[in-house]
Amino acid sequence: LQYIPNWIINIDDDQHLRVRKLVVKAFSRKVVEAMRPAVDRACDQLIANALKKGECDFIEEIAFPLPASVICSLLGVPEKYMDPLRGWARDMTTALASAHPTRELLLNAERTVGEMNALFLGEFDKRRKSPGNDLLTALVQASEDGQSLTDEELLGLCHVLIVAGHDTTANSLGLGLIALVRNPEQRKKYLSGEVDGMQAMSELLRYVAMAATQIRITRAPVEYGGKNIPPGQVIFLMIAAANRDPSVFEQPNELRFGRPNLEASCTFAPGIHHCLGHHLARMELDMLYRKLFAACSKIELLGDALDFTPNYAFRGVEKIPVRLTAA
Repeated sequence: LQYIPNWIINIDDDQHLRVRKLVVKAFSRKVVEAMRPAVDRACDQLIANALKKGECDFIEEIAFPLPASVICSLLGVPEKYMDPLRGWARDMTTALASAHPTRELLLNAERTVGEMNALFLGEFDKRRKSPGNDLLTALVQASEDGQSLTDEELLGLCHVLIVAGHDTTANSLGLGLIALVRNPEQRKKYLSGEVDGMQAMSELLRYVAMAATQIRITRAPVEYGGKNIPPGQVIFLMIAAANRDPSVFEQPNELRFGRPNLEASCTFAPGIHHCLGHHLARMELDMLYRKLFAACSKIELLGDALDFTPNYAFRGVEKIPVRLTAA
């Protein structure tokens, strides 16, 4: 309750403009592109480990550890934090986006926030005394017109980074693999280089509908679809439905690389809340899939049944058993 109202995704007006202006430089394309070698190394290592096993759970072996490794590298924290980071992301998303959050789930999230805060407050102090070449240093040092981010704002940004930068990417990696395996013609079109990789990932993310909904509260009366909605109402904006709107996308229920109007996709949100990490997320997906399909002569899904996570905001599956055959 102390931090979530001030997360960058939950603030507007002057507060949002100030925080975003300070943060946006730390997520520039130049900064993200500098991450490419780290992403490259992480992909190679994870794929090599998975190929040694032959049969494995794609979520456990690749989809979860890849974004955890990337986030640790981006923030500039030791890789020993990878395992707790994965647990923190799951604790937060499970509690905050569960249809029926139990007392245990909420207590886990409360404990998780305390653990994250203790870690990051220590890291902030280190960066102030000895600046590094990482995102935490950039955020700690961010200043505009004499204003910088408070510790509360810095902690909130770290919370969002872990939730949005890890679980959403991991879920996207899993759902995207399923879509590519099940759509061989589109997969061939993508891997051949016929379409731009980043644009292809935008279409893949539209199709897999990992981002199902975003929640907002009306600040003024709204008329929509012939209905009057008073102020103070909780609104579920259905991103997944918007991305399958037949009046916007031709044959919306099909994966179609090279789609001409992907700027209409709502995956990364339009307007002032456009996702700061969209370039990094798409780069991770694109690099992983190209390397994985190049390293494997065959990728088989071991079973069609999918056990989805109990989360109404972000779609993901608990496990994806696969058989990987080396090329």
